[in-house]
Amino acid sequence: LKGFHRFQSPKGPIMLVSAQPATSGEIRWKLRMTGNASWALGLVPEHAVKQPDYLFTDATVGVNSSGTARTSQLPRHAMHETTIDVLIDLDKCTAKFLAVGEETMPVVQTFDPSIKGDRGVRLAVTTFVEVQVELYYS
Repeated sequence: LKGFHRFQSPKGPIMLVSAQPATSGEIRWKLRMTGNASWALGLVPEHAVKQPDYLFTDATVGVNSSGTARTSQLPRHAMHETTIDVLIDLDKCTAKFLAVGEETMPVVQTFDPSIKGDRGVRLAVTTFVEVQVELYYS
């Protein structure tokens, strides 16, 4: 890895999204959240990128930090303060979330291709007060 971008959430909810929407291929992220354990990570349809609560209210693909007090349809996992590898395969309609270095199985989900719609999807993380996100790149 060459480096990372760091973002500190002053308040929330604030949603950070991947740069471009996609309808095919793969979306990959490697990231780490520290500080407040209130966050969710998942797939967001392009029409919902301006809705910071989407991952807590309507999302069906993703994970929720086990430290998040808010309710969500997403499963809760103990991935806070670990590096997370994310691979979204839009052609196979699969999502994989792996806590690197942990002795846990990766979270693997399948999803309905209709989530992509006409405009595509983005990978997103929604954070609350004092969550620090480090997004790694190579």
